[in-house]
This record gives sequence, C-alpha cells and structure tokens, in this order.
Amino acid sequence: MTYSYIGENMNKELETPVANLETAFKLQLEQEETLPENKTDNPSTAEPTNTEYPNPIPLPDALKPVKKLNPGILPDAFRGFVVDVSDRLGIPIDYAAMSLLASFSALVGARCRIQPKANDDRYNEACNNNFVLIGRPSSLKSPAMKESLSFLRTIDHELNDANGSELAAWKADEIERDIMKKALKQDAEEHQKKKSPLPFDFAKIVQLEDESEPPPQKRLVVNDCSVEALQAICADNPNGFLWFADELASLFAILNKNGNQNLRAFLLTAWNGLEPFTVDRIGRGLNQRIENTCFSILGSMQPGVLTNILSPAVSGGSDDDGLMQRFQLMVYPDDTRQVIYCDRQPDQDAIQSVTTAFRRIYTTYSDEQNAGVVFKFDRGAQDLYQSWYVEFLQRVRADDIHPALESHLSKMRKTVPTMALMFHLADHHSGPVCSSCFIRAMDFGDYLRSHAERIYGLGTDRAVTTADLLLSKIKSRNLPNPFKVRDVYRKHWSGLTDSKEVENGCELLTEHKFIFPSKTEGGRPTVEYSINPKTES
Repeated sequence: MTYSYIGENMNKELETPVANLETAFKLQLEQEETLPENKTDNPSTAEPTNTEYPNPIPLPDALKPVKKLNPGILPDAFRGFVVDVSDRLGIPIDYAAMSLLASFSALVGARCRIQPKANDDRYNEACNNNFVLIGRPSSLKSPAMKESLSFLRTIDHELNDANGSELAAWKADEIERDIMKKALKQDAEEHQKKKSPLPFDFAKIVQLEDESEPPPQKRLVVNDCSVEALQAICADNPNGFLWFADELASLFAILNKNGNQNLRAFLLTAWNGLEPFTVDRIGRGLNQRIENTCFSILGSMQPGVLTNILSPAVSGGSDDDGLMQRFQLMVYPDDTRQVIYCDRQPDQDAIQSVTTAFRRIYTTYSDEQNAGVVFKFDRGAQDLYQSWYVEFLQRVRADDIHPALESHLSKMRKTVPTMALMFHLADHHSGPVCSSCFIRAMDFGDYLRSHAERIYGLGTDRAVTTADLLLSKIKSRNLPNPFKVRDVYRKHWSGLTDSKEVENGCELLTEHKFIFPSKTEGGRPTVEYSINPKTES
C-alpha cells in the first residue's frame, strides 16, 4: 500500500469524495478487505480463487490434415468392391482399399517383380509391402480386413487341402523308404562283416535320407508364429504370403522384448522381398537356406499405442533401426464419428471382379511355372518414373522434416513402382506397365505421404499428443481433482506412462487454462493440478 495510490486513484477507484487523508485511509482498508485473499505473483498459472474461471484455450490440433483417398486411383477391378465395402460398413474407404491391396500384395509377392530402371536389370523390386490401419477401437477396421482377406483365404484353403493330400502321400512313401533304408543298412553291415573287396553303394542310403524331407507346405495367410516357424514358412513359400495380425500392438510388444532381436533382424531383411537368408542353429542344423524372405504384413493399431511405438523411431533410441519406416502403407483417416446404417446385399459383380483378378494372377504366375517374372515400364511410364524419382527424392532431402519421416519417405522408391505394377496386374496382367498405372501410383504416393506426415507428427509433437490424451481422461472424469503427475502415469494408460511426458502435457494444459498448478504444503513439495470447471463442461 502506498500513498501515491491514495493520492492519484482515490477518487477514480473509490468514486467517493474524500475530505481528508484519514478518511481516505479508512476507505482503502475497507476496500482491501473485499479483495481475494490469496494473491500470487504468477496469475497466469495460479488457480483462480473466485468463481470467474477463464475459458480454456483450445489445444493445437495434434493431427495434421490428410488427403482423402480418391477411388479413381484404384484399379478398375478393385474399385467397385472397395466402394461397396466402405458404404455397407460405414467406414473410411481407406480401410477397405488398404486391406484389399495388402491381400493382393501378398499374392503377387515375388511372383512378379518390377524393374524400375530401363537398363539396370540387377535392380528389381518384389511387390511385398507392410500395411497398417490406424483408428479408434470402434472404427470397424477388423470387419474391413475380414471382407478383403476373403479372396486370399479362399485360395489358402485350397492350398491347405492340397498340403494335406501331399503330406499323406509322403507319409505313406516314408514307411516304404524306412523299410528300404533298414534293408540297405543291414546289407551294409553284412558287407562290412564279410570284408568284401567290392565297394558298397552307400549313396543309395543317402538318397533315401534326402527323400525323407516332407513336401513344402504352401501358405498364403499366416497369423501367429515364432521366428523359427516364420523362417520355415518362408523357406516353403519363396514367392510370399501375408502375415495377418489384427492387432499389431502385440507384434511390436514381442519385438521390444529382450531376446527377440533375431525376429527384428529377420523382419528388416524380409522387407526387401528378394533377399536370401541362411539360418545356422545348433539343434536345427546348419546352412538352412531361404531363397526369398518375402511376405507382406497387415494389421491395425490404435492411435495411443502407435504414439508409444513411434517414440524410439523419432527419438533416435536403441530401437531406431528403420523397422517402423518399413511399414510404408500406414493410413490414419479422419474419423467423422458419424454412424450411417446400411443394410443391402453385397455387390456380387464387384466381388466377382476381384475374384477373377486374384485367380488370374495365382494361376498365371504359379509356384511351379512362370514365377519370378520381371516387368518393365513402357516408354511413357519410364519417362514419368525418371522425372518422379529425381523430383521426389530432391524434395524429400531438401524439406525441413524430421529424420524419421525422411527415412520413411525415402523408402517410397520401392513403394511407388511396386504399386504401379500391382495396379497394372489387377487390370491387365501382361505386357509392360503403362503410363496411366504409374500416374495412379504417383497420386497414391502423394496420398500416402500426407498420412505419413500425420502419423509421424504424433511422435514429433509429443507434448500436444500427450496433452490431448490427458485432456480426454480429465473430461471423462478418470482423474481426481486435484491430481498429481503420478496419478496419471501409475494408471498405465496408453500414451501416458512416461512421467516426464505427462509433466510436459500438464504444462501445455496449464498454458491453455485447462488446469491450474499449485504446490502442496508439508513434507516433500509436489505439484498438484486443479481442474478448471469449464474443462469438463
């Protein structure tokens, strides 16, 4: 309190005639008694003590905008089915399109390859790719994948029946071989006892041993398997298959456990699609060679889980080995939250169109013949590829983007040419890849880039993402009022398990007037946060 305040502001503030200084002093004391008692030196962060709470300031959008998938990009053979599934299920078209392309990618695999450069015949790319559908638990990702996987599963069931017949025949032959091996071994023992000068033909026994290997088990769909089983399946299926994991979070949980480095290394190799792999293990034998480590991956993931998985990739942690960047076809479409009821028969013509395309590729480029066929671009498509390659990579390298995103985008050198080949095979199945297919693939690449920017933004803008997750818990009344940081991370909520990140999220919510911090008295001082009543309204 100062006399300058009285002298200069007495009449203005009090709006009362003042006869003398004593009267003014008494009036000022009366006014001060009506003011809030708990003033702070930092009113921007302190909890208000009156009933007039500030309006919270909206958080910046944690999700970057994404391009909508134009159905016209898709092959003619697939477009009707994708649109039909999207309409019937009331889901983003992205989920139906990616699920179907994942199935087709697994089918084509190494059967058909693209040679992107006209003269470099040592540079080929297989069509295997990794797909991830990102969305809320209620976004119907699983039904979309089920619908699109049906075409691949139909062929897989046929393979399973054939495997059973071949295995039964092999077991019958194995009984005969065992009898022959025993007889030959007895002959060899007798030959040794007689000390005959003539050599014994041991090669016959070796030949029978080699023939005792069971027939390869052909597969097109795999669900849950260990790295050892995965390697065995790859050895039997060099042209590829689909590893379908409805919830990819479980796969990454396995990968992040100690002792599973072999699986991570194998997945890194498998993305190439045409890379041989040799397994040497005591107990399993040495020099177990896999011709092609080729398979595609399809699964789904929730945004909160994705944020945790992205963390090592964007922070340069020990798990930043490029595995996440190999999931090239990740989509995170906008969720309108609008429910549309649709009850009609599926489009049978659209289903038949997809069935025909799948069946044609499988029979034309079978494992026994015509597998490993190399396709080239026609002249127009080749010119487009050259221009795109230079312009795209220059843009990626010149842009001021996070290194993790740059690594992801640079791998589109494989994604775009292989998508052009898949579009071509779905509609034409023979001859060079034309310009129209490559133009569609370029547009598809731009669409994928926008989704990659949204997805990696979840990892790079961690404070915004964490604050958004925390705010949802506050609004759903899952936290006490007031609450402490430990009240959050001890809940083990997805995306809110790191104390430092929770603190950063709280700081951002404080800046935006959703919560107000204050220090507790007594014992070790800690910060607790009171919730602005207007936050929950």
